[in-house]
Amino acid sequence: MRKLAQLRYKMNPYQLEVMGGTLEDITETINALSGAELDNLPEFGLLRIIEQYISYREKGLGNDEAIQVLNQSHAGLVAAMGGYLPMMNAPYSLPTYAEHFLECTNSGRSPLDSEFIAAAIAEVYNFYGRE
Repeated sequence: MRKLAQLRYKMNPYQLEVMGGTLEDITETINALSGAELDNLPEFGLLRIIEQYISYREKGLGNDEAIQVLNQSHAGLVAAMGGYLPMMNAPYSLPTYAEHFLECTNSGRSPLDSEFIAAAIAEVYNFYGRE
């Protein structure tokens, strides 16, 4: 999780400039976060989506079905918290679902760009030894 948060800043030096720090400063800050604080980062939501997707695929669900099941389960959780997550329309892919989820749960604007989402998916797949 911390590695994904650090990757976000490595990929976007402008964010470092805005925050007025260096990558080392950001890494130190991220490493000092508690588990509960990490859970509130958008990278944590993305990590959970990727892990759940991998789990559904390993259980034999196809891509489209895995995305639809993720969307249905997340819609229920978001609704229980007073929010709204509409069902995504085809075509279904993990990057587009992640962006859909992040946009809908962050006032219509994903805090993570599509380039980072793709890199994070690759990083998590690599971590779990998946392709």
